Amino acid sequence: MSTTLPAHIFRAYDIRGLVDQELTADTYYRLGLAFGHSCRLQGLRGVAVGGDNRPSTPGFAQSLSDGIQASGLDTFEIGIQPTPLGYFAREMVDRVGMAMVTASHNPKEFNGLKLGFRHAALSEEEIQALRPLTDSAQPAVVRGHRREIDVRTAYLEDYDIRVGGPLGLRVVADCGNGTAGLYEPALSQQAAGACQGLFVEPNASYPNHHPDPSVAANLAALAAAVVDSGADLGVGYDGDADRLGVVDHRGSFVMADRLMALWWQRILEDHPGVEVPVEVKCSKILYDLATKWGGRPFYCRSGHAPMKIMLRQRRLLFAGELSGHLFFADDYYGFDDAFYAAGRLYRMVAAAGRPLADLLAELPQTVSTDEIRFATPDADKFRLVQALSQHYAARLPVVTVDGVRVEFPDGWCLVRASNTQPVAVFRAEADDQAGLERILKDVARSADEVGWPALTSAAEQASAQ
Repeated sequence: MSTTLPAHIFRAYDIRGLVDQELTADTYYRLGLAFGHSCRLQGLRGVAVGGDNRPSTPGFAQSLSDGIQASGLDTFEIGIQPTPLGYFAREMVDRVGMAMVTASHNPKEFNGLKLGFRHAALSEEEIQALRPLTDSAQPAVVRGHRREIDVRTAYLEDYDIRVGGPLGLRVVADCGNGTAGLYEPALSQQAAGACQGLFVEPNASYPNHHPDPSVAANLAALAAAVVDSGADLGVGYDGDADRLGVVDHRGSFVMADRLMALWWQRILEDHPGVEVPVEVKCSKILYDLATKWGGRPFYCRSGHAPMKIMLRQRRLLFAGELSGHLFFADDYYGFDDAFYAAGRLYRMVAAAGRPLADLLAELPQTVSTDEIRFATPDADKFRLVQALSQHYAARLPVVTVDGVRVEFPDGWCLVRASNTQPVAVFRAEADDQAGLERILKDVARSADEVGWPALTSAAEQASAQ
């Protein structure tokens, strides 16, 4: 009898683990059988299956499909594709779920699985519910079939209709040796007008840089190429192309929350009074400007899966994460597609007729720390966040939808526990450097009072930088 799958591979937003240690062909077969069973309960007739360019992906995807077919559902095979193409396949084929074998930007020794039903990613509770099903789900009497589908042609036609072009821009696209290279630089060439591609060849060893576009250092080559070529801007992708990073024409890294402010300004012109979700890690200017522009902002938790679910349930028009997951539902499907997000950026800059840097310069300026991650044992992290929240709630407003965000008169700080690692995350922002220093000192002192020396150290190190 097979052993129960390890609990820690079932994360808050997806499934992820080490190849041949935590993830095997049998693991994927059992996951396929369990997910197929869940999809049948949802009234679905099949699952669109694909994956990224990791060496382990083709074999794991085959095992996953075998399990889904054993559940009685058909699989609609899209092959090696960026994750957004998996989401698109779910929209393209009626009454199917989605399963992408990928570990995003993690090293090649990892792999994983992103899952979705008809209109959203699985919730944390739905992912956790798969684990017992991998022990109990039984093959159906009638096996499903394997069907090949051409998702690429349909996606390119849809992109052309929604983004259009050429828009008279020159851009650079850094594919990071991930699956973005299967579509770039051709997509940006079509939309922007001219595009230079960097690190286009898919290579899961990621020989040029780590494909996490939310970290400025990972976009150094992109920034240099933009400046050297005189391009209008540059875009960078993560390993499976569902996250976007951006640099302006000067090679300066652009934080995703500042881009969100620009997009919301334009969305609210057409849709005044709508709700504006603000991830708890995002700048206060996003919340303040959304209010000024006639929106109804509210703070929401981090995570691509809960955001996709939130957009569907509340019928929101747009949302985004500081990490570069961007969800457009005003003129798109509401899933995180970095290709489409780049196209929306090109359209915005072209319509403005001014450099992206000029548009950003019109936003209020603040100072902030980077997103600081520091080790905290799983057994302690949520308890310590709660203790810090209670400590601050006695004297300052706090937001507790995801960790604790403390609102100071001239800024804020956030401390939250990671849902996937023995880590906590800290970030702070203020109107000026003096205000930021006061907040960091307050956090260091408060962390010491609740018995969290790792947070004290993190705040002190941020102050010293």
